[in-house]
Amino acid sequence: NISSKAKLGITEDFICYVGSFDKDHKPEYILPAFKLISEQYSSINLYMVGSGPNLKSVKMQAEELGISNRVKFTGRVENSLVPFYINGSIFCINPTITQRNRIVGMIGDKSLEYASCGKVQIVPSLKGIPIELVKVNAAIAVGDTSVPDNIVKAAVFLIENEELRGRMNNNSRFKIEDGWNLSSFKTKLLDSVSALDE
Repeated sequence: NISSKAKLGITEDFICYVGSFDKDHKPEYILPAFKLISEQYSSINLYMVGSGPNLKSVKMQAEELGISNRVKFTGRVENSLVPFYINGSIFCINPTITQRNRIVGMIGDKSLEYASCGKVQIVPSLKGIPIELVKVNAAIAVGDTSVPDNIVKAAVFLIENEELRGRMNNNSRFKIEDGWNLSSFKTKLLDSVSALDE
């Protein structure tokens, strides 16, 4: 965590969002929640890593909320730097909710990325990868992420419980290494194929 921050030249504690600024990823859901968090924790900032068509409007939203001095927009960064932002953060937020997610669940590519960096995350309550992470205590599902208080409650819990947060980080990494690797997928595939033969 400290070495990741040092690598990026960041000294303060921060919460992280990494992803696209578009209609599907919903980074705008984070800002009203962060406004409330920032009022409670004066030393924690929000880093928003990425770019996209809605970046300008999200920046304007931060200005309108009066938190632009506490929200750091990095724009697109080198892929090699992304794990440092994730790893250096206190926790990550994956706010994505689309109609498609509600129906078919969430593939959660960002959730996989956060977990593979060993970082606990706040996610919507949707079936799919996020809920699988919740089952192993590697993420907190908060219902509807468009409701700021839902994110805030989970954020405060994670900020205040450092030891538990560390265990959740380890759970995230373990889930990727143990459950979602090529070897485990191969085993599951072979098991399902042999079940067809029976």
